[in-house]
Amino acid sequence: MLSREKAAVRIIDRNAAPAAESRALLVNHHTLDLLRDTGVSEKLLAAGNKVRSMKLTIGGHERARLGFDFISHPNRFLLLVPQNVTEALLADSLRELGIVVERRTEFVAARMDPKGLGAEIDLRTGGAMETTRVSWLVGADGAHSAVRKALGIEFPGAAYEYDWSLVDIKLGPDIEQDCMELCLARGAPFLARLPLGNGKHRIIANDPAVEELIPDEWEAGQVFWRSAFKVSHRMTDRRLVGRAALIGDAAHIHSPAGGRGMNLGIEDGVTLANLIRETTVIDPALMNKEMEEAMRTRFRQWERERLARARATLAISDRLQAIAATQSAMKLLVMPWALRLINLLPSVKREVLALLADARQP
Repeated sequence: MLSREKAAVRIIDRNAAPAAESRALLVNHHTLDLLRDTGVSEKLLAAGNKVRSMKLTIGGHERARLGFDFISHPNRFLLLVPQNVTEALLADSLRELGIVVERRTEFVAARMDPKGLGAEIDLRTGGAMETTRVSWLVGADGAHSAVRKALGIEFPGAAYEYDWSLVDIKLGPDIEQDCMELCLARGAPFLARLPLGNGKHRIIANDPAVEELIPDEWEAGQVFWRSAFKVSHRMTDRRLVGRAALIGDAAHIHSPAGGRGMNLGIEDGVTLANLIRETTVIDPALMNKEMEEAMRTRFRQWERERLARARATLAISDRLQAIAATQSAMKLLVMPWALRLINLLPSVKREVLALLADARQP
């Protein structure tokens, strides 16, 4: 967004290469809308797998099915794209604008301008140090953010008690490629199947041994990636310090339930970039106190909106995770009826699917 307005932008990453793992999958509708003008949305739609329904299986038998045709968006499906593919498409878009991610370059320290005019920052590339001035410093450096620590912003929260594991794996040809599946069984962990296309699926469970839970009839084959993990619930109570901001996992982390983590980070970045672009086109020579205060007000409003959005997202992911992690006979009874009720009431169905897809009215 900023580079399209000829702003000088540097993106640094201490890692030598982008992540090779699939990691986050869901690219929701709001993200596609935000990225449409960049051309990335069309590439994501071409690269991803379109999931058009969800079914609930209990004890190996299908008990309910929910179609996604009521999503209030032209794309009436959920789009699954491995995160490494999404990142590659975003990097390609940056290269077209002349921006290449500076790898093996690490943020070390920042000294904020007392007049609120940016910051002086220290960077390290290999053994070489560099000091440079920036008009804006944006920390998108994850849960262990060095930028957040340099700004003195706390990151309160704690790890969930649940253990999770996942595997990206080849399954048999009879497994549906456009339908995700939630599997329940009495006394067994929750199991979900997310189709990635070309016979590849993500299986995830609230149990450390997901591969042992895969039903024989799925015909498990080649494993592409596996991971076991715990998830934390953390969120900052601030986003801004002068002209420094936190976005994405540097500001909020939560359960992957609901598929909002990567999407919320992209939303943070796009909305902040648009605001910086709109406010920095003003000629400094024409700036007066009223205009400065109006600009500060807009950034404070952005901060309030992002904090509220993050709180709502964490609440949603907490509720979805709690439902998934509960092992009870009552869940086996209630969930099929709940999905059938959603199918019978179109207004409720639209709300549930909007929650799943984060679809906004076009």
